[in-house]
Amino acid sequence: MLMAKSSAKPLITCMFGFISTGKKSANFVNAQNHTNQNMCSFSVIIPTLNKNPDNLIHLVSWLSGEFWVDEIVVINNTGTPLYLPDSGQKYINQITVPENLYVNPSWNLGMLNLKRKTDWCIFLNDDIIVPTNVISALSVLPDLESYSLVGIDGRVITNRETSLNDWGLPPIENLQITETGNHRNWGFGVFVLIKRSEYITIPADLKIWCGDDYLFQEYKDKGLKVGIANIPITTNMSTTSDRPEFEEIRNKDLQTFNEKYKKDFIN
Repeated sequence: MLMAKSSAKPLITCMFGFISTGKKSANFVNAQNHTNQNMCSFSVIIPTLNKNPDNLIHLVSWLSGEFWVDEIVVINNTGTPLYLPDSGQKYINQITVPENLYVNPSWNLGMLNLKRKTDWCIFLNDDIIVPTNVISALSVLPDLESYSLVGIDGRVITNRETSLNDWGLPPIENLQITETGNHRNWGFGVFVLIKRSEYITIPADLKIWCGDDYLFQEYKDKGLKVGIANIPITTNMSTTSDRPEFEEIRNKDLQTFNEKYKKDFIN
């Protein structure tokens, strides 16, 4: 386990390592067995939402063992350096900020601090539970390259309190991405997959809400292909929205988006 040193400025902790040459991981072997693979590589950005620190540790540990994940960036909004597992396999970058940036600015900051030359970036909430073969399934998806932005189909989200006992979901056997219309699906922003070369920065005055709405409409407006994936996720969607201290931010984000950024074709 590794803890970063404290600092008044944003603190970046990097853990370097190399893939062991003694044994290939199961994910690597499974991916190599596909005849139609895209050889995609991924960076992962996880903002801490102060929801479930134990699950964050589990997420980082799982991702560090994924062959197709080249780096993991944790935007630590707690103000105090966190213990994260040091797998010795991946580049793990913990950026500790002195005060909560909230989700949307954290996504932007994470994109500015990517170090590896990867094809895709994944934004993950820190409290989600997913099938552990989701990365390898995405890496070999034949039509992934045609998309620029992919979110989650809310119909496959199980919305409830979670614990580490929930890890162990059945593997994804039929991962699919479906092109969307001009409607952003519920749950879209829980797990967001973005082609790095086409990332669009979210405005600084959107803090928690409407970041995925902004990305959705901007990609659509530019004629880029947007989709939703049937990745089964377990998470408590209302943990933040139900907390009274965030109500003012929510109202301001919604007002700002509707008055400054929302485009007529989005419904």
